Amino acid sequence: MTDVIDHAAQTNSVQPGVSDARLKELVEQARAEGLPLTGDGGLMAKLTRLVVESALEGEMDEHLGYGKSDPAGEAAATPTTQVSRSGAFCISRARPR
Repeated sequence: MTDVIDHAAQTNSVQPGVSDARLKELVEQARAEGLPLTGDGGLMAKLTRLVVESALEGEMDEHLGYGKSDPAGEAAATPTTQVSRSGAFCISRARPR
């Protein structure tokens, strides 16, 4: 059996995560402060950096079985510049623990 996804119903239903209203607030705040939405140092680059760092940290935590701040694994972070369509951003990537 094939599941049918109703995108209109998903958009209108309450879903966990960041609300559209909160995202609009971030965009409005960025514009008010003169922060570009795209490009190096823009809102998209900052959000992308945050999401990528969080995902990498979560993968490492799950793989190793302990969190970054757990004394079981002291590791130094290495800054790495990544480039995406929304601009360049620097992330702190932990070396293998």
